[in-house]
Amino acid sequence: MKRIAVIAQITAKEGKSEELIMLLKELVRETRQEAGCLQYELLQSIDNCECFTMSEEWADESTLELHTKSLHFKAFEASAAELLTQLSVEKMKKVIV
Repeated sequence: MKRIAVIAQITAKEGKSEELIMLLKELVRETRQEAGCLQYELLQSIDNCECFTMSEEWADESTLELHTKSLHFKAFEASAAELLTQLSVEKMKKVIV
């Protein structure tokens, strides 16, 4: 079982950041209760309040896949779609130093 990290870059449409924050907070609350979720942190840019980063760590690929199929994640996708200008998701692995 290999841990997997995810970095999601999210940009809200101008004037939509507060509305997006409300949706993201609910997503974070729900996701942190999922089996296999080791970390789920929401960060907001200091320089641009419309830019967010979600830093995630999952026990393995299968728990991440279950997350993306969860009801609360699907609800977030549907609700947030009209609030976003950009969403990019990168799966990553830790580099042992």
